[in-house]
Amino acid sequence: MCWKSIIVKKARCVIPLLVLLLMGFLTSEASALNRILNVRHWVAPDHTRIVIDASEPPDITVEKDNQRILIDFKDAAFPKNLPQKTIFNKPGLAFIFIDRLPENRIRIEISLSDHGDTKVFKLPKFEGKPDRVVVDIELPEVEKKETEEREQVKTARKDRIVVIDPGHGGDDPGAIGWARTQEKDIVLKIARRLRDNLNQREGYRAFLTRNGDYY
Repeated sequence: MCWKSIIVKKARCVIPLLVLLLMGFLTSEASALNRILNVRHWVAPDHTRIVIDASEPPDITVEKDNQRILIDFKDAAFPKNLPQKTIFNKPGLAFIFIDRLPENRIRIEISLSDHGDTKVFKLPKFEGKPDRVVVDIELPEVEKKETEEREQVKTARKDRIVVIDPGHGGDDPGAIGWARTQEKDIVLKIARRLRDNLNQREGYRAFLTRNGDYY
């Protein structure tokens, strides 16, 4: 009875210890994974940009064809608050699907619509921005149309052409004000007012380098 009592007591001590060790192992393994923090996008006149934020420099492989881009993240995880599938129906972009694969791999599938060339590249941490994977989907027909419209203005009229460049945009907010005001929004508002003011004057024709929230 004494030996049985000793064994039972030891078992009661060992089991909680094993549970704690197992929990610690699982926690350390999870913390070692590169976390997908967010998936964002911007639409510009000549391209659509997708930005994938990561907690660490990502180890990725990329496969591309005419219909989709597959980006596999090694030793990665993504939070539950990110939807598994998001439908966009934006120029060049149909939807994005996030899938968990074996061996702690995460696959991000980008389904493409009418588009030109695509580029996938990595950006390191910079000025408070995390490590990122950037996907640019070029829209050559839109860019060609805008260029033709500007050329028509140049040949049909003798106005002074003024190009206004509201800096920043998209993933680059510029300076941040005390009330979280972003420089990219302020300069765009000023640029639009300046453009409209100039276009009301005889002999001037003003254009913006961007007219939305994109870089």
